Amino acid sequence: MSEQKVLLFGGTTEGRELAAWLRENNISALSHVATEYGEALLREEALPAEAGRLNEREMRELLQTGAFSAVVDATHPFATEVSRNIKEAAEEAGVFYCRVLRAAAEENEEVRRAEARLLARGLFSVFASQREAAAYLAGTEGSVFLSTGSKELAVYEALPRERLAVRILPGEEALQKAVEAKLPLANIVAMQGPFSTALNEALLQRFDARFLVSKKSGQPGSYLEKLLACERLGVCFIAIRRPAEEDGYSMEEAKALLLQRFGMREAEKEIAIVGIGPGRMGLLTAEAREAVLNAELLIGASRMKDFALALFRAAGRPAPNCADSYRPSEIAALAEETEAKRIAVLTSGDTSFFSLTRQLTKALAAREALPKPVLYPGISSLSFFAAKLGFSTEGLPSLRLHGRKQALLPVILKQRRAFAILEGAAQLDELRELAAALSRFNAGDACFHFGANLALPDERVFSATAEEFAGDALAAEFAALPPHVLLCLYLALPDTSAARPLSPGIPDACFLREKTPLTKRQIRAAAIGLLGVREDAVCWDIGSGTGGMTAELAMAAPRGEVLAVECDEAAYALTEKNVRRFALSQVKQYFGRAPEVLAELPKPDCVFVGGSTGEMAAIFTAVFEKNPAARVVATAVSLETIAELSELSAAYERAGCRVECLQLSAAETKKLGRYHLLFGQNPTMLFLIEGGAACKN
Repeated sequence: MSEQKVLLFGGTTEGRELAAWLRENNISALSHVATEYGEALLREEALPAEAGRLNEREMRELLQTGAFSAVVDATHPFATEVSRNIKEAAEEAGVFYCRVLRAAAEENEEVRRAEARLLARGLFSVFASQREAAAYLAGTEGSVFLSTGSKELAVYEALPRERLAVRILPGEEALQKAVEAKLPLANIVAMQGPFSTALNEALLQRFDARFLVSKKSGQPGSYLEKLLACERLGVCFIAIRRPAEEDGYSMEEAKALLLQRFGMREAEKEIAIVGIGPGRMGLLTAEAREAVLNAELLIGASRMKDFALALFRAAGRPAPNCADSYRPSEIAALAEETEAKRIAVLTSGDTSFFSLTRQLTKALAAREALPKPVLYPGISSLSFFAAKLGFSTEGLPSLRLHGRKQALLPVILKQRRAFAILEGAAQLDELRELAAALSRFNAGDACFHFGANLALPDERVFSATAEEFAGDALAAEFAALPPHVLLCLYLALPDTSAARPLSPGIPDACFLREKTPLTKRQIRAAAIGLLGVREDAVCWDIGSGTGGMTAELAMAAPRGEVLAVECDEAAYALTEKNVRRFALSQVKQYFGRAPEVLAELPKPDCVFVGGSTGEMAAIFTAVFEKNPAARVVATAVSLETIAELSELSAAYERAGCRVECLQLSAAETKKLGRYHLLFGQNPTMLFLIEGGAACKN
């Protein structure tokens, strides 16, 4: 007790807000509330509290212990006698006293308009006390719904008990008073607010109420929602005028006064990025739950916001302000502009798994006034699905097949299993192409396991092999899904599967062939080696032809992007066919001549030039203007192209770029009779130019 500095009276909404605020600002405090129910609400938030009604002498004795340097009175606006006792006890003990005033209902424009509409219909009356209201109601007929609490139920003793229904707090003391007033048990509603307009309507209809009695206690008492419910149902609204208060401070004024008294500055903003997991309350971590419940402002997409508000309802706490947004830049702006000190940004699943956390962290860091966010991880869809199906996540590659798409075929052929997030029925055709490609490349035994709405009541899990899925095996399952529902996919090759990786050097026989030339597999493999393609690289294939190098780049960069450029219509169409044949969803095609068409492409990491249409120098210039550090490999089979690339290489080397040249002469066997003879290919030169800062010039 000796460590406490502030004695806070009031189990009201304002009292709980102040108790939490004092803790956040490291000001020691003890809350004293009248009822055990009020104490329980504070204890839920780990706030120190004591319960019990104190008379004037007990208050004076408590303050004279010297344990407190300030008294804050946040009791109910109608608790005038209690406030007077607190003030007198503080003055006698020589302890600083601060009364926190609740904003009057009349200060709200919506309230004034609602009261005026009811008054115009003869459905609004104001009385100075509940005793006066009871006297008026004694001369009327019809059911009366009392939303004024349990303290003054005795003043309605003249009214027949069957006319009365009452809403009280769900505490033992309040229930006892309702029983003592001899109210029928069926007419007692024990609930904690806040109460919506719809709930007020439902209760008024339940008791067929003609009158509703309410104190004009302001928004924490859901005063406006009661007015609107009465207006919609044509119920007479009986308002009890709020007692006049001589002096006091608003909530913000009281906080500023206490900070000044204790020589402190208000706590800085806190931003929590919270992973809510699959969306089921039982799967939310305890720390994440507290971060949400402690927030003054919730930001998130509507589904996640609804989940968080349900959490507040389950905890019996008033809902905080909410903002509906999922764009990082917009969220950062909201966080900077709000006066709220505790902000929770809600993300689905886990903060580190296919989440907006990375982009959001950057957006927040760009605003100097905002603190570094604290991350509260959740259970990811991968983790939940693994538990559902019983597979291990160790070393499991994870991809995204919606939005900026990634290629699953090269990953599954190399890694043997993979996890992916995708959209449901909207991607059925793409998934069938993938299943067909797996079947085509000796992996028809790969098993697709799908999960939709995991952990939710409408959860669906279904499976098929690639060979089955390429047909209509899962058509009914997909038809039952919303077009854009997010799906989890676990794709695995059995240990007995004979499928093998295709790259580097995809066999020429794997491609659809027409009259368009195909860069031979040995050249493609060497080019991939020279380029050093990262799995998340942005790659250009200029002069895609049959699409051989497009496929190699896509196989090497399953998490990246491949842009295939072609100016010949037949070659463009053939590239498209082979892209679909290999189910390479991260490939985008561009029809047109280089370098003109290159202006609209994103900056590349790696570029392969298989056809230049006489614009080799201009193509290199366009590449290095986009990215001075790009790596470019160009092939040459004619003496003229070799000469041109040799000259370009020398110029770029003088400018500080790294240059490398590789000559390949390959031969393949063909069987003639009982002999296998070697047939040579045309010698090919590969020129690598890796940019540096000077290449842009």
